[in-house]
Amino acid sequence: MLNKGELDKLEYINLHLHTHFSLLDGVGTVKDHMVECLKKGHKGVCITDHGVMSGCIQLYKLSRDKDFLSKTGQFQKIPIVMGSELYITSDVSVRDMENKYNHITVLAKNNTGYKNLSELTSIGSKDDHFYTRPRIGLSELFEKKEGLIVTSGCFIGMIPQAIHRGTGKEEELLLEFKRQFGEDFYLEIHLSNINKKWDKTLKKHVAQETNPQEKVNIRLLELAEKHNVKIIICQDAHMPKKEHHFIQSIMIWNSPSGKDGWHFPDAYFTMSVDQMYEKCKENAPYICDEQFIKGCQNTVEILNKCKDISLDFEPILPKINHEDNLVNKTESLEKKLNLLA
Repeated sequence: MLNKGELDKLEYINLHLHTHFSLLDGVGTVKDHMVECLKKGHKGVCITDHGVMSGCIQLYKLSRDKDFLSKTGQFQKIPIVMGSELYITSDVSVRDMENKYNHITVLAKNNTGYKNLSELTSIGSKDDHFYTRPRIGLSELFEKKEGLIVTSGCFIGMIPQAIHRGTGKEEELLLEFKRQFGEDFYLEIHLSNINKKWDKTLKKHVAQETNPQEKVNIRLLELAEKHNVKIIICQDAHMPKKEHHFIQSIMIWNSPSGKDGWHFPDAYFTMSVDQMYEKCKENAPYICDEQFIKGCQNTVEILNKCKDISLDFEPILPKINHEDNLVNKTESLEKKLNLLA
């Protein structure tokens, strides 16, 4: 068991976080989440809203805003990671409810990555791609992979779902992602207990015998060791604080997904490292302390990969030499003619 002192020294950034830009799903503004992450001792702030990058500009500007920094007790710019949890499918031409999409977390490592990720989120909303969600094809992600860091995503990710459904394709997928992204591919470990399943008839959550997330995590840890792929522990926070859970439920009840009453049975909120460790021991005791430490350290490794990103928001206008301007030349010529007259 890790003691309080050891946990306090452990640096961490949550690389899976949803703001209110994850429509009818995430709660809290970018600023709300940044404040809470800093309060909880996170090394930096990352947002990965569903299918969009709408909050990234605000994240970037706030991380450098002197007024905001002073109010949050920061003395230098806040380290950030800009990303998105994209909806991905192996074939965008397939439009059916059974295989409509999976989730995948994509992070911008540099300016090229930011550009490519922005393009991918835009492509997903094209008429021939959009189906219940803004989807992209797997081949399109690979085509625009430069400057991107990719992780296996949450329980609805391609690899986790292959494990959950027992298709046997998880290792094949992992090897392809590793071939495409090399050391910029990571496996996400989530600590949630999802042993409750929504019963549409009873209109309530019914307990399952096992926690499907456990099966997924154990297999991911096996594959990580076998193929030397690094793991990261993610919180999948959809709200800054636990008490915001009811607000999220109201939002979901007013969305198509919640038309029969479905909602998240548990709160997915921003936790400190010691809170996360407590949850790990409660829901995932098979994760040893060494794996927990590595899963935290690797999040900071990703943060350091993204730290040099620098965006320019100044107007890009042509530089005009005032003296060579046609108007000025005409005025100058008129003055000379007047003097001659």
